[in-house]
Amino acid sequence: MEQPPRELNTTIHPHFVEVMKDKLTVKYIGKGNHAYDYGSVQTDKPAPTRHAIYYYEVHVVEVVLRNSIAVGFADANFCPTRQPGWEANSYGYRGDDGFKFHENSRGEPYGPPFGAGDVVGCGIHYGKGEVFFTKNGKYLGAAYPLGPGPYYPTVGLHSPAEVVTLNLGRTPFKFDVQALLQEEQEKELQQIRALSLAPQAVDAVIRDYLLHYGYTDTLRSMDRISGAESTQEMHQLSHRKALRELVMSGDIQSAIAKTNEWFPNVLQSNPTVLLQLHCQAFIQLISKGATAEAVEYCQTVLCQLAMQSESSQDNSGGVAKTIQEVIGLLAYEQPQTSPLQHLLTLSYREQVADKLNAAVLASLGAPKRSRLETLIRQLVAVKRLERKQRGNRGEVYTLTI
Repeated sequence: MEQPPRELNTTIHPHFVEVMKDKLTVKYIGKGNHAYDYGSVQTDKPAPTRHAIYYYEVHVVEVVLRNSIAVGFADANFCPTRQPGWEANSYGYRGDDGFKFHENSRGEPYGPPFGAGDVVGCGIHYGKGEVFFTKNGKYLGAAYPLGPGPYYPTVGLHSPAEVVTLNLGRTPFKFDVQALLQEEQEKELQQIRALSLAPQAVDAVIRDYLLHYGYTDTLRSMDRISGAESTQEMHQLSHRKALRELVMSGDIQSAIAKTNEWFPNVLQSNPTVLLQLHCQAFIQLISKGATAEAVEYCQTVLCQLAMQSESSQDNSGGVAKTIQEVIGLLAYEQPQTSPLQHLLTLSYREQVADKLNAAVLASLGAPKRSRLETLIRQLVAVKRLERKQRGNRGEVYTLTI
């Protein structure tokens, strides 16, 4: 778990600066006569990388003589007697001229100058792979491409009595980071909506999903409205629908019996699915408050499944772990509010129904997942590959249906 910066590093900084007791305010106490007596400070930890954007702000409290304040980022090898942006793997935005700096001391025009009373922000946009700055809540645009990092928020001072205070997120920022992300997401959505896609292709994906999961009534309504012929292979749709309804209603024993009647080899060929059905039967007893019956079911059914798995060495570890988790419900007087309460939810029961449905489809030679799920898996794979190409930085993309 990444920990974001919380305060300034009070052990590593030049004697030209003084860090105040709040560990967020810093004052320049040197003379600032030479290029080598810059006073720069960094935070205690680097910017976290599992976010779309990392951002912090600096309030310029006081400027007395020159305005030599520079804000930015630098890596752990940064020399603290130099301005951020002058050294390798560092970035800076300076107050006196509004120049930006990256790995050189010359700089180049970028934004407006800033001084006492201004709030200057510095951010890393991991999704775009760039560093940006803000002034008084206004986005100034991308400054430079992002290097390898990791990077620490870094502030440099070089004029007597200059004082700044960092905001590392303890209080609201002047700049609205979420608004920037929402604006970018809206632009992406507009680009997606502008794509041309045949309605028949969309209908085919939806129909395949309904067929895959056995939503008979919705599927027939869709076919009636669209005028489609329901002559495709239905993969025992009515039986699969009935099995789903039995599981979702909690009648697990009937679901097991009907599966064996309609699809004799499915549960025999899929012991994991059979185990999950029996575990769900145990969970149903717990949810009804039938503790004594649940204990008996555990002793006569679940324990037997565990012993069979152990003797056959067929995923015995996974079987034992699954059974151990569900029988843990017995330890709580109020399992609905226990750490295992997710086992009692409708969504958990739906997962069991989905796995039974997938096993039946596989026995019929049908794909084990719908086209929609395949598309989503491809999208997630592409997004994760993009993140890997960015050095595993940025939000971790997840999407399920």
